[in-house]
Amino acid sequence: MHTPQRALVVDLCQSSRIPNIAVGYLVAGLREHGFDVGVFSPFSVGARGFSRETIDTPFSHIKRRIHFSSHPAMVRVHDTLHSMWRFYDRGRPNPQVLESFHETLRENDPDVVMISAYLHHYPTVQRMAEAARQSNVPVILGGPAFNAPNTIDAWRDLPGLAAIVGREIEFSIADIARSAINRNGLERIPGVHLPDVRSGPPASPISDLSKLPIPDYQDFPWEKYEHRILPVMTGRGCQWGKCVFCSDVKSVNGTGPFRSRGLDGVLNELRTLGERHGANSTFFVDIKLNSDLVVWRGLIKEYQNCLPGGEWVGVVHVDRRPDNGLTKADLSAARKAGMVRVSCGLESGSQRLNDRMAKGTTVQHLGEFFENAHSEGISTRATMMLGFPGEQPEDIHSTLDFLDTYGTHIDRINLSRFSLSPGTELERQLELKPERYVGLTPLSWDHRNAQVRYRYEPSMTREYRKAKSRLLKAVHEINSQTLPSEAGWRAPHFLIQML
Repeated sequence: MHTPQRALVVDLCQSSRIPNIAVGYLVAGLREHGFDVGVFSPFSVGARGFSRETIDTPFSHIKRRIHFSSHPAMVRVHDTLHSMWRFYDRGRPNPQVLESFHETLRENDPDVVMISAYLHHYPTVQRMAEAARQSNVPVILGGPAFNAPNTIDAWRDLPGLAAIVGREIEFSIADIARSAINRNGLERIPGVHLPDVRSGPPASPISDLSKLPIPDYQDFPWEKYEHRILPVMTGRGCQWGKCVFCSDVKSVNGTGPFRSRGLDGVLNELRTLGERHGANSTFFVDIKLNSDLVVWRGLIKEYQNCLPGGEWVGVVHVDRRPDNGLTKADLSAARKAGMVRVSCGLESGSQRLNDRMAKGTTVQHLGEFFENAHSEGISTRATMMLGFPGEQPEDIHSTLDFLDTYGTHIDRINLSRFSLSPGTELERQLELKPERYVGLTPLSWDHRNAQVRYRYEPSMTREYRKAKSRLLKAVHEINSQTLPSEAGWRAPHFLIQML
């Protein structure tokens, strides 16, 4: 009798509220090809997941001021402090997780270990790979950021590593696993990188997403989730895809032109997953949920027919298309269809800076969007950025003016420091036309974490720091407000706060 080959899939990208859709696809692909699959989720053995959104406290404001400090004295130690905090907060291996992994490795006796990780997981991946090597089990490593050549090279030294995968692999996962088990043939598979510097042919994005399997979430620790929420994807990439700073469109699943799964496949998946897991709440993981307007409006029309009483959240882009699917009437219909939270990229209230970022939007349209969504009862989120090359105090003043006008319609702001990521259009422009980015000085690359240490001189001036201080205070005031769910809205607290 044929004994199926065993694969142990390790989900280091765990969340405390939903399964990992990428791992769900891998498990489905492996089982379709006859593998016996086990899933190791650190969250199931006591590891903490991502933090829940909380109301800002005075301490939150202090931490944010330190994080965004550009005082000349602070700049000298900022990168060191940030690295220390990143390791302390996310990078340290969890002894309980490592011990449980060792036990799972012994009990499952897999033929191959497949690890899904973020870049800050290197110390944990290193320990797990060593444990697998000692058991003579090959390790396949993948994750959203393993598509930059220098980053791949920085991870090739892992013990017991058979290959790093930097492509969409739903249709080749079984071939990759069997080749790793047989210790032969990995170099012929597109998008696969071996530890000896050999690589397979370049990989093309999957062209027909309608053929993807339905993600298999049965092995995730549903009993530990506070609520049952389904992660679902309607398409990959971004219909706009031109923001010069964006690394999402350069990630493994974002690379290439925008591709839609089509409405029928998405609705079928919603029904199937809802029945399997007894859930009717959904987190749409798309970079831009309104990329395909047929799917976007089809979801609004059919969601309640698929998952009666369900509620959902997603991310949109307020672009300049004559019809971007985000009119007040669209948002009203989306709220009636169960949408309770929407996020979008504001980045800056300065039109000059938005144009410099190639955002493809206007601050007027953004303001109208927040006002309309909020008035229809949808909780709103905005991402913002400080320190983008070319930003001046006047740009921050424009952002403050925007928040003075529309801040009451934004429930939370996720403010980040500008980060220069490999493979982005901005990196290419910086190499070709550095004169466009006066004051930005790249100092050194940290390829293992796909980040560059840089200095932005204009942010160190007194005028800039004074304007920034006012903006940090405005963000703190918004993030200190009670969320709509706590103010009596129908939407459940957990879904408005998730991710």
